[in-house]
This record gives sequence, structure tokens and C-alpha cells, in this order.
Amino acid sequence: MEKNRIPALKKIVDLLALDRKDIFQILYYAIFAGIISLSLPLGIQAIINLLQGAQISSSWIILVIIVTLGVGFAGGLQILQLDIIENIQQKLFVRTSFDLIYRIPKIRVRELIDKYPPELANRFFDVINLQKGLQKLLLDVPAAVLQILLGLLLLSLYHPFFIVFGFLLVILFYILLRFTFDKALVSSLQESKSKYKVAYWVQQVAKNYISLKIASNNIELNKNNQLVESYLKHRQNHFSILKSQFKIMVVFKVTVTAGLLIIGGLLVLNQQMNIGQFVAAEIIILLLINSVEKLVLGLETIYDVSTAIEKLEEIGEKKLDFNTDTLSPEISLFPLHIFRLHSSKLSVADLVINRGDQINVVGNDLKTRDLFYYLTGVKKSKDGKIYFDGREIYTVSLKNYRNYLGLVLRDDQIFEGTLWENLTLNRKGIKEKDVFSILTYFSLIDEIQTLPFGLQQYIVPNGDVITFKLEQLIFLLRALLKKPKMLFVEHEFANPDSYLEKLVTYTRENEITLVISSNQKLSSQLKIVEIKE
Repeated sequence: MEKNRIPALKKIVDLLALDRKDIFQILYYAIFAGIISLSLPLGIQAIINLLQGAQISSSWIILVIIVTLGVGFAGGLQILQLDIIENIQQKLFVRTSFDLIYRIPKIRVRELIDKYPPELANRFFDVINLQKGLQKLLLDVPAAVLQILLGLLLLSLYHPFFIVFGFLLVILFYILLRFTFDKALVSSLQESKSKYKVAYWVQQVAKNYISLKIASNNIELNKNNQLVESYLKHRQNHFSILKSQFKIMVVFKVTVTAGLLIIGGLLVLNQQMNIGQFVAAEIIILLLINSVEKLVLGLETIYDVSTAIEKLEEIGEKKLDFNTDTLSPEISLFPLHIFRLHSSKLSVADLVINRGDQINVVGNDLKTRDLFYYLTGVKKSKDGKIYFDGREIYTVSLKNYRNYLGLVLRDDQIFEGTLWENLTLNRKGIKEKDVFSILTYFSLIDEIQTLPFGLQQYIVPNGDVITFKLEQLIFLLRALLKKPKMLFVEHEFANPDSYLEKLVTYTRENEITLVISSNQKLSSQLKIVEIKE
């Protein structure tokens, strides 16, 4: 039981600790609101006692005014709580979005093996569940707990029997937590996982809608049917646990209500309580039962919040790139030494890359991709070393090191934004004349000028505003506009041969070291490095 419960509750506490000051303020308001709410039965008791005198008095009028003001004041405190919670929700959204945006580009490639990053990014939507869950958790749960504690204290003053009622509440919660908490938490996680599988499949169907339109064999419906069945199975399992918890609460509610009415009535008949005390006690008991009901229903919120935290931590717990030491601006990348670099996928002979070299790495796509990852510090080689200027690549700041590099991969995609943003990534120092110059060099300026808004043309992935050729070359031009000292390019981005020739010439003229991969040898102008099997 402890294995799942304590981490789950601890994670919620850790999350709330970030807004500790606001949380304490909410609790202060909850305490005052709880005291006011439970003082109302005492006021009603006094009013009933005064009414038994069968005459209107100033005391009766004052009590009515005080009770009414108490209700209004308690409501005002709840409004203040809502303001604070709204502020917490906004900060949670902002904090989570920036945390994920910071982390995702820095996650180690090995952490994403067999993972699809866009699908992993869908976990961000759990922040909505967190926002809704925290509102219930911070409003209902503290108020319910305080009402129960203060109510039991107040009832014990009427008669010792009511202390037994308090023990029954404790036993009820122990039974609920002991036998259902862990199961409900596990089932909630299973439900969430199956939900994301459905969401991912919908995403895949949308991505391949043309192919599915032509296929016409209903694979999308059949696959969705399987995933939805799995989701419904896990959801039903989770609901059955929640229902069993509520059944326990209903049985307790009925038993306690009947018992307290009977015993309270007997106490009145035996003149151990007066009518006013009996009515006040029953009001308090009803408030307590209502609070218990809120707590039981609040368990579902705890499960939802815990699950949302777990899903967000699927990204948060991924290891990030190494980032040690700093790279001074004066340091030279060259010569770059590759020493005994080999893995299960590739084996590269010892190699020295000098400034201005133009190299064609020949081999299987997967192998050349791995080599690029090692040379750019995206992956760390377990066997072999990569040195530049006498220092191993992983002893320097990778962020600074990558400032000198350009990397163009076939997986790259344009993002929703202007053509200018896609080409420059809004880097400071890039001028419009630089962009036009490189577009002219690669014979793309005419196409840009035909666009209604030129470089400010808004483009989207898989759109039809720009040609496929321009879309492919955006990534190459983006890397060149960075003015790197060393550029890694997969051959697909240098097709046809005319662009390869332009790329080779451009990098030579600008003293950019070029490393281009391919399955076959490309040009006699390039130094050939073959990746062994």
C-alpha cells in the first residue's frame, strides 16, 4: 500500500510547495470559513431557544443579523480563495509549458528510442486536468477536513457519545485507503495510458489522411475499435473502484444518520439535551456527513491529479544532455579527431577533420545518422573518443559547441509560422540582405517573389503554399544562415546534383567544413569516408 500511495501524495505536496505562500493563504481563509460555518448551528440553537419564549426580542434580531452576515462573510472568503486558485492555475500552465519547451529539445536521444516525440508532447494536455483537479483539491478538501475536525470538537461538547462518531469517521477513511487507494491509482494510470493511445492513433490518422482516403479498407476504424475497447475496459475498472468507495460512504451515511437521529432523540427525551441543542447537533452532523461525502468524492480528484503529474513526469524524468564546463570563443574546433569510434551500428576508421574539409560519409542511413549524432554531441559514444583542440567533446558545454555546428536531417519539418521565421529561427544578426543573397545563390529567389507576402508568407507543415523543393531546402538554408564552422547534411537535402554542386562550392568559398552522408559516393571533389559494417 505504501509503495504507491506515499509517492503519489508526496508528488502532489511537492507540486503545491511551489506556491506555498498562496496555499497557506487559501488554508487561512478555509479555517475562518470553517469556523464561521460551524458557528452558524450555535446561532440557530440560540435563535430556537429565544423563539421558545414566543416573543420577539432585540437579542433574536441581533442573532438573525449575525447569522446572515456570517453566511455572507463565508461566501466572501470563498471568492477570495477562487481568486488565489485562479492565479495558481495560470502559473501552473505557464510553468509547465516553459518547462516542457525547455526540456524537449535537450532530452537525450537514447531516452527517446522507440518513442514518438510529438506523441510524448501530448502529455502537456494533462496540465488541464491538473488545473481542474487542484481547484477541487484546494477548495473542497481543506474545507471538508476543517469542518470535520471542528464539527467533531463541537459535538463532543454536547455529549460524549458523539466522540464515537469521530472514531467511525476515522475507521471509514482507513478502510477506504487501505483497500481501494492503490487499486484506484493504478487503474487511473491505466485509463490514462489507454486514452493517450487513442489520441495518438487519431493523430496518426490525421497525419495520413490522404493514404487512408485512397486505401478505403477501414483500417483506421478497426484499429480505433481495438484501442477504444481497451480504454473502456480500463475506465470501467477504475469506475468500479470509485463506485465501491461511494457505496461504503452511502452505507456509512445511512447508518450514522439513523443512529444519530435515534440516539439524539433519546437524549432529548431523557432531558440530557434540549431541543435547540438537538437541532444544532443534527445540523452539524449533516454538515459532517456532507464533508465526508466531499472527501470521498475528492479521492477521485487525487487520483486524477496524481495521474496527471505522472504523465507530465514522463517528460520531466527524461535525462537531459550533458552540459559541463564552458567553451571559450577563442577555442578552435579543428583539427577534430575521431578515435576508434564504433558501436553495434557502425565502425569508423580513425579520422581527422580539418578546417575546410569536404567529406562524403558513405554508408547505411542509420549508420551515417548515428555518426552525425556522435559528432554533434546528440549521442554519447560508449566506445571511442571525439576530440577537438585536445579536449573531449563531452567535457565542454554542448550548447556552446553546437553554436558552431549546422545539422540538416531528413526528419526536419517546417513549423507553423512565417517563411522568415522558418529560415532564420529569429536569430539576431541575420539581415534581410543575407537571406536574399543565399536564396539567390540557390536559385530560389524567383519562387519567393511569387509568394503574396514574400518572406513574411505564413506557412504550415504539409501545406500547399510553397513547393516541396523550397520546403526541403529551408532546412539547408537555415543551417547555412547560422554561418557554422562545420555543417552536417544528409544527401536528400542536396538533390538534385545541381544543388550538391552549389552546396560544395558555397561551403568551400565560406570556409565551412562540410560532412555530407549518402548511400553511394557522390562526387570526386569530396573526401570519401566509408562506414564499415
